[in-house]
Amino acid sequence: MPDIVVVGAGLAGLFASALAASRGASVTLVTLGRGGLSFSHGCIDAALAEPLRPPAGSPPHPAVTLAGRAALQGATDHLLGMLSHANLLYTGSLEASVETLTALGYRRTTQFAPESMVFPVGQPGRRVAIAGIQAFRDFVPALACRRLAAQGVEVAALEDLPWPGEPPRRDMYATDLARLLDDADIVADLCALWRPRLAGIDVLGLPAILGLAHHTKVLRQVETCLGLRVFEIPTLPPRVPGLRLEDALRRSALGAGVAVIEGARAIGRTEAQDGRPRASGIVAGTAGGPRFIPAGRTLLATGGILHGGLVAPQSGAVQESVFGIPVAGSAQRADWVGAELTGEHLYPQFGVRANDSMQPVDADGEVVASDLFVAGGLIVGPDRLRSRCRQGIDLATAFRAVEVMLA
Repeated sequence: MPDIVVVGAGLAGLFASALAASRGASVTLVTLGRGGLSFSHGCIDAALAEPLRPPAGSPPHPAVTLAGRAALQGATDHLLGMLSHANLLYTGSLEASVETLTALGYRRTTQFAPESMVFPVGQPGRRVAIAGIQAFRDFVPALACRRLAAQGVEVAALEDLPWPGEPPRRDMYATDLARLLDDADIVADLCALWRPRLAGIDVLGLPAILGLAHHTKVLRQVETCLGLRVFEIPTLPPRVPGLRLEDALRRSALGAGVAVIEGARAIGRTEAQDGRPRASGIVAGTAGGPRFIPAGRTLLATGGILHGGLVAPQSGAVQESVFGIPVAGSAQRADWVGAELTGEHLYPQFGVRANDSMQPVDADGEVVASDLFVAGGLIVGPDRLRSRCRQGIDLATAFRAVEVMLA
């Protein structure tokens, strides 16, 4: 019988699986889809985690408070170790932020970022430029440079740099270019083509395309061949930095012995134990038919309403999708969204209540089922994205849940 069954393959699920397996647990990861990391900028936001000072009048996110500062510190330390072992290098700390740049030229702070994405500001005497790539329409350097100029930061916008070989017959995606650049010969040809066009440039900003499976090697080769510093800017989904993070975590999980079942919808199963419900595992809807996977402990890391952890049937209120755990949220559909598309909405705040052991509880604080745990975006609280603590919540709650499950 597996020690732990994890449902969900986003940041929380992959990290919890790899962490638990590295500590000796037998882990099965069940996932219907890929999780949300392909939409991610690849950074680790933990802005409301103590002892960081939250924005005025804004308390730490309750999920971070439940998991605790030690869990967040332990989680980020372990994550950075995983990523370093996978040769994906990050920089930053919980006490100080690093700065990255968006494709529209907004300067964005985060707690941890890939080394390749750190925006090199405050370097007098060095000429910084941003360039796009021919046949890649999802990145326009002039947009970013105009925004930076309005902030008093002078960055030159270069013409799109050519791609070696025959022109592609369709527009290229960032993932296409990144996979091609995993080939060292293509990188060498590209650098030979670009070098004459970059005379006088000290720092070059590019869309985030510098390799997928061999990113660090590609980055070092490009910087050495061109003789300048390079930084990356994430573009539209699927986002290469998020995919690199997903790949590193997946390899860490598989390397630690996690068994992965993909494409299977999970339905929770409970049994009575001493007159109270206990989570006994899940039924996975595999291609070969329903398969019961027993578990000593079950962790739900299925995300919120946008990721399938919560569902909203046409005729009823919001429901948790695997075990039917009670959900804290409005049943009045008219209240779910705000008046403006980019304004505040209520639905990201829906979620499952949890105690400080990451066990789901009902409105009275009673544990819903023993041996059942939750992590990440499934937990109720303010909008994680607007709170700038999305990844911190995923990691801290997953770390705390694993601690309790293996205690």
